[in-house]
Amino acid sequence: WPCPDESHPGTTRRYIPGDPFVPEGKESYFYGKKDGKATVFLTPYQDRSDQLDEEFEFVLNTGRIVEQWHTGTMTDRIAIIRKGTPRGHFEMHRFDATRLGLSSNQKVKVTSRYGTLEGRVKVTESPRVGTVFACFYDDQFMINQLVTDKRDPFSKQPDFKTTAVRVEAIS
Repeated sequence: WPCPDESHPGTTRRYIPGDPFVPEGKESYFYGKKDGKATVFLTPYQDRSDQLDEEFEFVLNTGRIVEQWHTGTMTDRIAIIRKGTPRGHFEMHRFDATRLGLSSNQKVKVTSRYGTLEGRVKVTESPRVGTVFACFYDDQFMINQLVTDKRDPFSKQPDFKTTAVRVEAIS
């Protein structure tokens, strides 16, 4: 998009030179607008994050990995991908893990104000200190039972990046 006709190869970006609907000599042009300018809505920031405290000292961040891009509904059906990716687990920075006396592959219980989930912890350098990371592709590791149900009031996007959690070793 946009393609003005079936023989056109398409364009890389809309509203800038190279887009067939942008007039010659314009740096940008938002067609569909009488003045050719973008409409931007500024909304006040609303902090919806859970408050950290002594009981819930870490921020849970859920996300993806390259091999299991989405929820596993397609990629987890492919045997070589399923076999080559670890099952659901928590990841924690070594600084936090050391402070809590945790080591890689140890079983932990992670609790939020919304639920509790048990799983293995992987000690790495990648999550930031003070955060716990977990992927959401494993249908046997229901990470979303821990996350807040808060949503952005405009986009309705769930807030999967700001849930306060506690991490405890399981003996």
